Amino acid sequence: MGVHDLWRILEPSCDVISFDKLTGKTIAIDLSGWAVDSQCVESSRPGAPPNLNL
Repeated sequence: MGVHDLWRILEPSCDVISFDKLTGKTIAIDLSGWAVDSQCVESSRPGAPPNLNL
């Protein structure tokens, strides 16, 4: 799922900055993919309830 080689495609336009330069700024992190992955791992655990939800 997602764009194949996305990070390789974006790398030429990336700038590495320190956290200090982010002071006073708002950043957002989309964790939905990690949440779904962790739910899949947890629900596949033996003995997990069949209706397990986040």
